[in-house]
Amino acid sequence: VLFVSKLSSDKKVDLIIRAVAKLKDKIPDITLALTGSGAYEKELRALSKSLSVEDRVKFLGFVPTDHLVDLYNASEVSVMMSTAETQSIASMQSLACGVPVLAANAWGLAEYIKPEVGFLIEPGNVDMLAEKILLLHRDKALWEKMSKAGPLYLKQFSIPAVTKLWEEIYEATIKRYNKKAAF
Repeated sequence: VLFVSKLSSDKKVDLIIRAVAKLKDKIPDITLALTGSGAYEKELRALSKSLSVEDRVKFLGFVPTDHLVDLYNASEVSVMMSTAETQSIASMQSLACGVPVLAANAWGLAEYIKPEVGFLIEPGNVDMLAEKILLLHRDKALWEKMSKAGPLYLKQFSIPAVTKLWEEIYEATIKRYNKKAAF
């Protein structure tokens, strides 16, 4: 399980740690890799210890961008439980690497994490998060389907695709303006 962002309370990393704790007997080798640092790290370390998963939660600190791809490729799922994301570059990077995303059903995440590439989790719902991690761990066919869909799904956000969309918007606006100006 991978989390890529800063370690602050608004990122809701504690929910991911709690989900890992719920799954430690069902997935004996489960590991949570946390990248980044932040003011909340001390509390997250204490939580990991209190839930007896400190050996399964890896605090990796800052990871250079060119090394992140290795983490994505070593992960089964990427999780973003923050309810204050306008977009999540980490989630997009996960999908680009074929890693399904589990994200909070909130703000911008709900707009682009579609069923074919991941699951939306109700904010604060640790049980649902654990359930979806377990599902993707056990159902290899579903994981494979989502993994293959991620990079294809992201093509709509590519520079050429977005440029084409903007060109269409401008052309439609010009046509509407020219129609009105003719009268």
